[in-house]
Amino acid sequence: MNNWKQDLSAKWNNLGVEKFLKNINIDFESNFVNSLENYAGENLYKNHIWEIIPHSLISNGVLHAYPSTTSDENIVWEEWFFYENSIRHHVLSQKELAKSDGTWSGSFDDKDHPNQVLGKTWFYYNDTDLSPFYLR
Repeated sequence: MNNWKQDLSAKWNNLGVEKFLKNINIDFESNFVNSLENYAGENLYKNHIWEIIPHSLISNGVLHAYPSTTSDENIVWEEWFFYENSIRHHVLSQKELAKSDGTWSGSFDDKDHPNQVLGKTWFYYNDTDLSPFYLR
């Protein structure tokens, strides 16, 4: 595994992503580890922050992979969580997506989402593929 893949794997380990995903019934090995190992492209997560953030409506919190800056409309933000008896993997972009379930905009006083994504309109869809979007 090359350096950026080792760094991303270490980041997931330090953050406790495997335990978080297990708690919401997502298989870490098949969706994250295997995707990372099999991915042959460049590191499209190099400007992303991985973080588990508490959420006022979601007891386990939310795993986010969000851009450190959102000036590029093609940048994707992702979130994984369990809500209303369903696993959710939202893929969001400031640019309209080919498939879309709607739009979301967070106000600047929102405490449930990363500050970097607030104050913008995001197109989103609930992805049935639970692997990270940029590792496909």
